[in-house]
Amino acid sequence: MHRSLAVLLAVLLVLTLPAVARPSYIGYSGAPGSRGSCAESCHGSSGGTITVSGFPASYEPGQTYSITIGHSGGSRISNFNLSVRAATGGTVTGTLTAGLNSATYTHTSEAQGIHLSASSKDSCIFTWTAPDPGVGDVRLYLAGLQGTS
Repeated sequence: MHRSLAVLLAVLLVLTLPAVARPSYIGYSGAPGSRGSCAESCHGSSGGTITVSGFPASYEPGQTYSITIGHSGGSRISNFNLSVRAATGGTVTGTLTAGLNSATYTHTSEAQGIHLSASSKDSCIFTWTAPDPGVGDVRLYLAGLQGTS
């Protein structure tokens, strides 16, 4: 009886995995308080890596930075969710502005984020305006999906 229950639970888990990783989902950047996260450990078969360039190692308050999301190998990017948070406290910080192939989103779990404006792109560009002085260190959180599942 216990084995049957374990098999049933395993089948249900496999059937629900595609429902968690859909290209249209928002609010899943993996940041503290976001709607969840996923990693290569559960969906890593395309052989690619989503890349981030242009995010500064240190920032000047009020300065705008152009950030590019792309990929190295594997399938095109189906979608991603990205947010920038204060390193202490985890609150959204700075301002994200959509650009080429990107769009902003707002969700109760993430007050401000960026994702693709349409699925299956090789790259996108957006800007991040650094926060006012006093915020301190920030972290960029990104969770993405290459391929279709």
